[in-house]
Amino acid sequence: MLKAMSYYTILFILYASLSQANRAELSQPVNQNQTPKKLELLFENKKTKPHFKVEVLAENLGIPWGMDFLNERELIWTEKQGLVKKLDILTGQISLIKVDFKNLYDRGQGGLLDLALHPQFTKNKKIYFTYSFAKERKQTTALAVGELKENEITNLKIIFLAQDFYNSGIHFGSRLAFDKKNSLFMTVGDRGQKELAQDLSSHLGKLLRLDENGKAFPDNPFIKNEQAKPEIYSWGHRNPQGLFIHPETHQIYLQEHGPKGGDEINLIKKGKNYGWPVITYGKSYIGFKIGEGTHKKGMEQPIKYWTPSIAPSTLLIYSGKKFKKWKGDFFSGALALSHLNRLKFRNKTVIKEERLLSSLNFRLRDVIEDPKGFIWISVDEGMILKLSPL
Repeated sequence: MLKAMSYYTILFILYASLSQANRAELSQPVNQNQTPKKLELLFENKKTKPHFKVEVLAENLGIPWGMDFLNERELIWTEKQGLVKKLDILTGQISLIKVDFKNLYDRGQGGLLDLALHPQFTKNKKIYFTYSFAKERKQTTALAVGELKENEITNLKIIFLAQDFYNSGIHFGSRLAFDKKNSLFMTVGDRGQKELAQDLSSHLGKLLRLDENGKAFPDNPFIKNEQAKPEIYSWGHRNPQGLFIHPETHQIYLQEHGPKGGDEINLIKKGKNYGWPVITYGKSYIGFKIGEGTHKKGMEQPIKYWTPSIAPSTLLIYSGKKFKKWKGDFFSGALALSHLNRLKFRNKTVIKEERLLSSLNFRLRDVIEDPKGFIWISVDEGMILKLSPL
């Protein structure tokens, strides 16, 4: 069914708060020889009115990993295999951006990962990228920056390489976020070397804070510690792929994959230890205990954890006006359980959790908000979706 659907722009009408038991999917028959038209999937529930619609704005892509808006009209994104593309929202035209990422490692969880626009992008046209970098059969997470000129990234250069290199295709991270001071936060996974998340002499399993040139930010917590990497802002992380700075409070929220259970959202505090692998709510993939338990003095607790895992990839705190009831809610894209997870907090406590889009069975990779307040989602199945209220 999904293969056939890729030939069409799809309009999904969804009803809020429906259980799997009372949901019935109805679809129009697909004739691939006809002129492309909208295909509707109706979710029936007589007690609930339609809440929002989902449209496919781009399809037949690779794995669209990270997205951002160049302006109100143009969306730019990375694809895991090393491509960068942009979409003209008004015309639907997709353009390939010419760029060459040196030593890109596209295997396992590695590849071209996130991107972020410089806070003064409209003037300097700088875009930052993270990707898996290979050297002598070992890999790490790299940060590169270049300038967008028409449909080409020019002057691309690597400005930071996480230490250490390991021959492993897992846990590269990596998300990027600028704060109001123009410092750049970058997540790096533990690369499967979990003990290094507790080692301040390694960048692995850490949240880093850099300046625009890839150097340690001057007031980082370990800047004067000769035994620690000066770029480290927080530590004790497993594989963080969600990062968001609250638009009003400017608090930093980091979301990371647990092992078997124990996915987390953490409110980040400067210099704090978030416990992995000493404390965790998860177990090993074969069911054994990891570490010492779930709590330990000197280690921070998550504000939310999931057991079993949902495999959260990205994090958004909604601030727009299109979905007024969702303002301030946290949205996580779930890979393993294939849904859009919505959390409503009150005083750092979850008071409501909702799982949206689960019937589509897509792996949600990135979730962002556009300048007008619509929500955009990229999925591993090679599509970019747009959520709009009805």
